[in-house]
Amino acid sequence: MAKKPQILSDMQDKLILLINSILPRVLEVRRRIHQHPELGFEEYHTSTLIAEELTDLGLKVQRGVAKTGVVALLEGERSTSEKTILLRADMDALPLTEEVDIPFKSAVSGKMHACGHDAHVAMLLGAARVLSALRDYLNGHVKFIFQPAEESSGGALPMIREGVLENPKVTAAFALHVHHAIPTGTVSLKKRYVTASADGFRITLHGPGGHGSAPHQTKDLVVIGLQLLNSLIALPSREVDPLEPVVLTIGKFQAGTRYNIIPDNALVEGTIRTFNDDVRNHVKTRIKEITDEIASLHGIEVDVQFNIGHSGYKPGWNDPHFTDFVGSIIEGMLGKNALKWETKPFMGAEDFFEFGLNKSIPTCMAFLGTYNPEKGCIHSLHSSKFKLDEDCIPLGVKILAATALAYLQ
Repeated sequence: MAKKPQILSDMQDKLILLINSILPRVLEVRRRIHQHPELGFEEYHTSTLIAEELTDLGLKVQRGVAKTGVVALLEGERSTSEKTILLRADMDALPLTEEVDIPFKSAVSGKMHACGHDAHVAMLLGAARVLSALRDYLNGHVKFIFQPAEESSGGALPMIREGVLENPKVTAAFALHVHHAIPTGTVSLKKRYVTASADGFRITLHGPGGHGSAPHQTKDLVVIGLQLLNSLIALPSREVDPLEPVVLTIGKFQAGTRYNIIPDNALVEGTIRTFNDDVRNHVKTRIKEITDEIASLHGIEVDVQFNIGHSGYKPGWNDPHFTDFVGSIIEGMLGKNALKWETKPFMGAEDFFEFGLNKSIPTCMAFLGTYNPEKGCIHSLHSSKFKLDEDCIPLGVKILAATALAYLQ
């Protein structure tokens, strides 16, 4: 493990004082965002709040990037370095109705911050405040990226296409993500592959339906759909090396409207997760082939679409050297016992890693614990009962700010 930079040893007390002074505002912002959740590419209220906070700091702020994204640039006072670190927070909520009784519960039915993106935004805004106060120590630049639509079609690639990695050129990228299974006060890191690819797919089946009393006059899409599901679910275990991690999940099978009607349409939706591009491509190819074979066998029409929802997220890669560097910062800031090195990757997916431009830019995501049974913070991300332990927020601000300070030496 790399040694903690001397500047952080000298600035521990100053960082703590700064974070404590801004913490009430950071928590207020988090709660406002939590109470007004917005789905992907609809984060207008959220982005307005973010832009106002950043403008107050005197930063160069750009709105409307990839529709609702916000980018802010902090220029260090010492400008002999060409280094620029990108710090990212995602902004979007999930289509869930919150079942947590808190004073700032979601005021929007069917929408909820169940993945901690409200905390990500608040922590990054807090880090922007801290780093703005310490710009005299920065030799280089910090780009604060507030990204839309991580939960849906992905906002990272559209932001990249609109130039967020240029002017100045980004040389490293870092992000935090809260995690329900990690105790508050603990941070998890893993080198190399850390998250899986994600390919959503949709299969629609079309055939003549009819009366339930005369299935021989129809193409029973319920029966055909079940045959398709069984074939697809068996695909990973029978056509992929068992030493290669791969998940194929069917999340939706929809057919019919009434007990005595054989439907003329059916819908199958699912997701593929893996760390191997060859496996990923093979599974996608076989889904199409198997679906076409079953359609031909039964004489029905089918349509197969990929990249629904998550639009083809790649496996997430934590650069080993940069991740070691981040680990040294976390240990230095929070203590050695606060850092947990993982050996296994996570089958969830993240488009943050797009900012690494196929591993050409050192990239790292760390996972910040928010599990605290004493506060009822026990439920999973993406659960309508997910509850964040706000004690993780000052730690997140500290890690984000300290990583940027140490990198820009």
